[in-house]
Amino acid sequence: MLYDVKTTRKLEKKIISQNNTELSLMFKAGTAIFNHINELNKKDLIILIGPGNNGGDGYALAIQAFLNNYNINCIELIESKGTSKQLKLLAKNLGIKIKKKLPNKKLVSKGSIIIDSILGIGLSREPEGSILEAIKWTNSFKNKAFIISIDIPSGLNASNGETFNNVVNADQTIMCLTQKQGCYTGKGPMYCGDIFFQDLGFKNIEKISKGTSYLLNGFEYKQLKRNRISHKGTFGNLLIVGGYDGMEGAANLSGLAALRTGVGKVYILNNSKKKNNEIIFIKNSLIELKKILPKISAIVMGPGLGKNADEVLRYLWKTNKPIVLDADGLNWLSKNFNKKRTSETIYTPHHGEARTLLNCEFSDRFKAIKKLKKKYGGTWILKGAGTIILRKEIFINNFSNSILSTAGTGDVLSGIVGGMLCQKIKKPEIKAVQIHTNCAKNILNKNHKTLIASDLIKEISKCI
Repeated sequence: MLYDVKTTRKLEKKIISQNNTELSLMFKAGTAIFNHINELNKKDLIILIGPGNNGGDGYALAIQAFLNNYNINCIELIESKGTSKQLKLLAKNLGIKIKKKLPNKKLVSKGSIIIDSILGIGLSREPEGSILEAIKWTNSFKNKAFIISIDIPSGLNASNGETFNNVVNADQTIMCLTQKQGCYTGKGPMYCGDIFFQDLGFKNIEKISKGTSYLLNGFEYKQLKRNRISHKGTFGNLLIVGGYDGMEGAANLSGLAALRTGVGKVYILNNSKKKNNEIIFIKNSLIELKKILPKISAIVMGPGLGKNADEVLRYLWKTNKPIVLDADGLNWLSKNFNKKRTSETIYTPHHGEARTLLNCEFSDRFKAIKKLKKKYGGTWILKGAGTIILRKEIFINNFSNSILSTAGTGDVLSGIVGGMLCQKIKKPEIKAVQIHTNCAKNILNKNHKTLIASDLIKEISKCI
């Protein structure tokens, strides 16, 4: 389970009320972080310490490192307070020298580890003064020294992945006690580097206090039983409305992805004369649509749609068929919405489409997806780095890679979702995102740095 700032603090209070202290939590964090660092075989630590609890974790780490004969440089950026001050006094009594100025850059080498224990989850305003200077100083050593952030890179919002202008660009982030949801979406993946989690010995923390979202780390895909006498009618029929005016490729990608996912037949309705051998094409006519509709299990509306098919979309919107709304289907909705559908509807916007649907810019992806659901109903897949999914609960897909930044990959996803719906697979949005992600991972594992959308389709069968 993932946590935001509010739920993390609520959990900490509950743990402290159960015969624990803030001081003991800091020592646990310092020990866990030291054990992690001890495996890196680098004995030179530069620890940048802020005034709050994150700085206390830094002091706890410094004490452990000092007792294990590490070469440490402790820099206190602002006077410590609260429990952190107690750890500072202990560090001084042990003989650890605490400095006020950042080290000379000449003293930092490739063998150095810079520890960011500056701001933590308490970020509320733009870093300034000595804090800002320390963040910029740290980032000047990117690819020269090894940068580790404690809990969260300083300057990153732990709740939503938003940032101010300056953020520590870490090689690793070690989260303590809770996994912060802001590390996995928005700009979080850009700054966190490799993410590690230390539970500090508190197992099943969600039983103590619940978090705010869940991390998708894999699932068990249970395919429909396919006995020897199954036929194409067993696994449903998908209708795709799209591929108009030279955009046939988008609809075809979606249709082929659905077929690879296991759907029995795919129909495409558009005004194109270009056909695909595996897909059945329908004339761009409401009369023809009404003839075929009783056979249809689910509908994908939007891939390569443009500004076409208004009459068809209005008609389908009022049916009880499950619908996946993507691409220009979402833009159509932003201009024609009047009330929520009662039948299953899955929306798959990227940032720009979500912005159009909300009629405003946003940076907090969690607030945005909740607003979308409240306004339009249904289930939402907000695509992007760390895709967010909302049905009843929020899930974050633990994948951020530019390999998917190419035309048509979203059309493939909509086809997979449609294929899931046709086969009546439970939680189709979650399983579709995971299959889509695993296809990309398979390609990455072949040492490919780029892909085209059809490459994903080739991997679908292996991933299910």
